[in-house]
Amino acid sequence: MKKLKFNNEPFIIKNKRFNTIDFIFLYPYPYEKKDMYDIRLLKNLLKCTSKDYPTEQEFKKQLLKKMIIGYDVRTIIINKNLYFEISLFIPNPNKVKTFNLDEAFSFFINAIYNPNITADEFNVKQFQREKKYLAASINNNMKNIYNYSYQRFINYYDNIGNLKNNIFTNQPLLEKTTPLSVFKCYQKIITNNEPLIIIFGDISNKQVNDLFEKYHPYHHQNIVINKDYYEFLSPRKEYQYIEETSHYNQSVLYLGYKVLDMQEEDREYLELLGRIIDSRSTNLLFKALRLNNNLVYQTGLNFNTNYGIIYINAYLHKNSKDKAIKIIKELIDNLNNKEQISQYIKIILEEIDKQLIRQKDSKYANVNNYINKKLQLNTNLKEKYNIYSHIAVDQFLAFLKRVKLDTIYFLRGDDEEDDERKQSI
Repeated sequence: MKKLKFNNEPFIIKNKRFNTIDFIFLYPYPYEKKDMYDIRLLKNLLKCTSKDYPTEQEFKKQLLKKMIIGYDVRTIIINKNLYFEISLFIPNPNKVKTFNLDEAFSFFINAIYNPNITADEFNVKQFQREKKYLAASINNNMKNIYNYSYQRFINYYDNIGNLKNNIFTNQPLLEKTTPLSVFKCYQKIITNNEPLIIIFGDISNKQVNDLFEKYHPYHHQNIVINKDYYEFLSPRKEYQYIEETSHYNQSVLYLGYKVLDMQEEDREYLELLGRIIDSRSTNLLFKALRLNNNLVYQTGLNFNTNYGIIYINAYLHKNSKDKAIKIIKELIDNLNNKEQISQYIKIILEEIDKQLIRQKDSKYANVNNYINKKLQLNTNLKEKYNIYSHIAVDQFLAFLKRVKLDTIYFLRGDDEEDDERKQSI
C-alpha cells in the first residue's frame, strides 16, 4: 500500500490575485463505516457551535462580528480514507485595515479544539437536535425518486458494498449514536490527530508563523497517510436485469458498466470515456435518447474511477424502456472507430482548453488542484489535457473492450398504468 508523508507545518500557497485568505485544516483518518453517523453528526455540531458560543445564533453573530467570510466543515470519503476538512475564509488583512487577523484565527482554532463538550460528551440537547434533523433529512431524501432509484440501483450494482453501505442503508446504526460516541469520534479524528494545513492567499511567512506560535504551535510531527483509494468492482460474467415497481409517476432506467481487470492507469481512460459519451461538446447520450428518438425526460452519466464504474440513467415512460436499453447498448458498442474516437478526443481537448481559461479566475480551482495533487486524489485539468493530447487511440480502444455491461435496473412507475387506464375510459 502506498504511503503519503507530510510535515504538519503549513503549506503556504501565495497568491496576490484574490482578496481573501483561506486556512484549510485537513485531518486524515482511516475510514470505518461503523463511524458514518458519528462523523456526520460531528461535522454538523462543529459547524455551528463551540464552547464559548454554544448556540447557533451566538456562533453566527461572532462570524459577522469578526468579519469572517466563511467557516465550513465537510468530509471527503474515498474508499478507506477519510479527510475531515475544517476551513476558514477571511478578508486579506493587507487590504482590509479594519479586519483583525488574530481575532479571526483564534476564533477558528477555538471552535475546532474547544467544542461544546461537557463531561466528555457533546451537548445532549444539540446532539438530539442534529440527530433528529439527520434522520428527517435521510427520510425526506428517500422520498425523492432520484435518490430512491439510485439507492435501489446500487443495491444490486455494487457487489462489494462501498457504494451501497451508506447513511441511507444503515439507519439502525444512527439509533446507536450517542453524545459520547460522537465525542470519541472527535477525539480520534481531531484531538489525537495532526491536520494537513494549507493556506492560500496574500499572506507572509511571518504572519503565518506569528499566528501559529500564538494560537496553535507546531508539533513538528510527520503525517503519514495510507493511500487506500481504489477498490475496483469486477463485472459479472453475464449482466443482470432487475425490475421493480414504485409509486412514482416516472420510470427510471439504469445501465451500469464495470471494467474487466481494472488497473490504476485505466482511471484516465474511464474518465475520458465518460467525457466522450456525455460532455457538453459531444452530447452523444442526450442526442441518442432525446433529440433523435424522443424517449426520455432526462438523462445522466456518472463515473467513479476509484471503483472502476460508469453508469447511465434515464427518466422515461415505461413503454420506452426496451428501446432505450437497445440504444444505450449500441452507443457504447459502437465506440470502436479509430477516426471517430480521435475526433471525439479533439472535441474534448477543445472543451478542456476553455475550462482551463475559466479556471485561471477561480480561487477554488487553484485550491482544489493543489489539494488533489498533494493528496494524489486526481489529476488536474492541465494534466488531463496533456494525457489526452498524447493518448494512444489503439490502447484506448483496447480498454473499451474491457468495459462490460454489469447491471440493468428498471424502476417502473406504478402510476403510469393508472394514467393509461384513465385515458382509455
